[in-house]
Amino acid sequence: AELLRREVVRRGGTPVTPCAYTVNNITSVDALLQTAQALSNAATAAWVSIIGQLQDRQTLQLAASILAVRARQAGFLNVLTGGTFSATGVA
Repeated sequence: AELLRREVVRRGGTPVTPCAYTVNNITSVDALLQTAQALSNAATAAWVSIIGQLQDRQTLQLAASILAVRARQAGFLNVLTGGTFSATGVA
């Protein structure tokens, strides 16, 4: 997260402040895993959608490293919830 914040500042932007989430409908481990899976797949898809638009090599490298981690996390959660390790981010 710190690398991403530094990159935003380097490009003249203002980083957003961290968010806090409250999810009241998680009442079991299965519900937690399903929620984590959905969020992780959405985050992976978001990174995939923006990475092709990046022109700056340093920013592209940063985004690619974040995407790699997000994709591994999504794949792991997909397998844990009974899906497959999918390259598309959708199990």
